[in-house]
Amino acid sequence: MATEALAIDGGELSYELRGAGDPVVRLHGGGLDGRTWDAEVALLEGDHTVIRFDARNHGRSSTASATFSYYDDLRQLLTGLGITRASLVGLSLGARTSIDFALAPAPGTW
Repeated sequence: MATEALAIDGGELSYELRGAGDPVVRLHGGGLDGRTWDAEVALLEGDHTVIRFDARNHGRSSTASATFSYYDDLRQLLTGLGITRASLVGLSLGARTSIDFALAPAPGTW
């Protein structure tokens, strides 16, 4: 997995962006990392921009040094990549992150 890193509040997320087309974000389960999605990325990258990343405290991403939320890390990643709309596909922790992200109010809308 050829990865890049994006600085986020209090840390860094390791991610990979492949392919072209409508964006799809693959979110791994707890105790795993973005490599979980190797086969699916290979299938999707012909028609989609596929984004996979290692959640904080997983894989090549930084370890948390302060309170954080996985869904806010996802928001920061998408914002940093300039992605305003994407399909989210998650397993376990990744599914929870996707749901929390979808339900969270947009920043500045309180």
